[in-house]
Amino acid sequence: WEYPGHSFQTGYSEARISREWRGLKLLLEETRRALPNAVISVAYYPDGRQENLLAAASENADVNHYHAMAYDQHGEHHSTFGFAERVVENALSSN
Repeated sequence: WEYPGHSFQTGYSEARISREWRGLKLLLEETRRALPNAVISVAYYPDGRQENLLAAASENADVNHYHAMAYDQHGEHHSTFGFAERVVENALSSN
């Protein structure tokens, strides 16, 4: 899942969010049970909403590292430093 709960054609859908994030939560929990000593990392696109959904999905899964994909925000151009700062602020506030 690159953008769980989101479609580029229609945006976010509550039904899609529920279904896809429930599946991701189960995947994370099952991975932790199967590999109790593994390092689990999750990469996500920092749009403000993904951070909160990710925090809820991984609360019992013991995710070790989160990677905010704060690069190439708009197509061919690289993201600004200001965008990177907002990404860090969003990530810290969702914990």
